[in-house]
Amino acid sequence: MRLPNFNRIVTFSLQLLLIGMVPFFLYGRHYVRAVAALIAVFFSLLPAIVKRNYKVTMPWLFEFVIALLLLMHLLGLQLNFYATLWWWDKMAHLLGSAIVGALGFYGVYALERAGKIQVGLGMIALFTFIFAVAIGAVWEVGEYASDIVLDTHNQAGNTDTMVDLINDSVAGLIVAILGVWYVRGQPEEKLRDELGKHMTHIREEGRL
Repeated sequence: MRLPNFNRIVTFSLQLLLIGMVPFFLYGRHYVRAVAALIAVFFSLLPAIVKRNYKVTMPWLFEFVIALLLLMHLLGLQLNFYATLWWWDKMAHLLGSAIVGALGFYGVYALERAGKIQVGLGMIALFTFIFAVAIGAVWEVGEYASDIVLDTHNQAGNTDTMVDLINDSVAGLIVAILGVWYVRGQPEEKLRDELGKHMTHIREEGRL
């Protein structure tokens, strides 16, 4: 009998906490937060959905950080950390945009190596930066819409929004630079083996 490794246990525990927050918010009649928790559960399960439907396994660290960030966001709402801890929102944006940028870099680079698209490493880095900033902008639009429609208080003004977008940009730029640095510094065999571990169908077809 094969036992799950420690990494999977930690990620699964975080996902269970996310699921448990849905009835917790419903019991406390925090319906907006309950909806946010449901959305968080969906996004935390996206790696498993992608693996089942497309046979692409994300690195464990991606799954862990996604679940952790979503949990941090819900805890920030429930415990009012966004208002009482000045650095909470900044940290959430930096880490969130970093993982979004990393997913963008990883996805496009994997598609390029599999022969699905033809782009250079510089264009992949540019896409990584733009992707992180774009998702951050969509998040800010969502916060604004929530404040207008649901009378929440996610945005404290223009300065708060601009600082969040700057943090998104900084995180996207750092990830783009680190991604290029990592790829250029690794042997071809190691890169091929790493992609092969997570893209089963492409490995089986001999494209990696």
